[in-house]
Order: sequence, then structure tokens, then C-alpha cells
Amino acid sequence: RINWDGSIRGRLGVDVDGILPYVEAGVAFANADLNAAASTNSTYTGYTVGGGLEFKVADPVSVNVEYRYSDYGDQNYAGDSVHLNDSTVKAGVNYHF
Repeated sequence: RINWDGSIRGRLGVDVDGILPYVEAGVAFANADLNAAASTNSTYTGYTVGGGLEFKVADPVSVNVEYRYSDYGDQNYAGDSVHLNDSTVKAGVNYHF
């Protein structure tokens, strides 16, 4: 189970008449628990990639939807190998100053 995650990402996109398609990539962090024969809690580092679309709906306001995949690689818990990854879909409203 992933308790929390975070990332540091760069984003690259092109504005096409108020629509901004973009890709992003960076470093991801996650804290995870394994509750099996022995409980383990650790924080892992991996990579993240994703993309999305941002739409201008008014002069200072835009909305967006994005997908992000994060991979933390294979982790060993009490001799068992577990591949830790996470997929996230987000939607948002942005106010531009």
C-alpha cells in the first residue's frame, strides 16, 4: 500500500489556440507499507512520466486533466520481490495571476 507520494517534474508543452498539450517527466518519491509475515514501511525513489491537456476557459482560468505513471522498481520484502508502481489521473482548475 502506498501511503503518500510526491514528485519533482518538468513540463514541456505547446499552446495551440488556448489548448496546451504537454508531457512531463521527473523524479518520484513514495512511502509504502507491506503487511505480510513482517510489516515493513519504507520510502522509495523512482521515475515518473505523464502527459495532459490544459484548456483556457476564461482570461485568468484554465482547466486540465493529466495522467502520471510512477515506477519505483523491484523491492524485496522478506525474500519476496514486489514491483512497486502507481498510476494517477488528475483534473484541476487553475487561476493565472
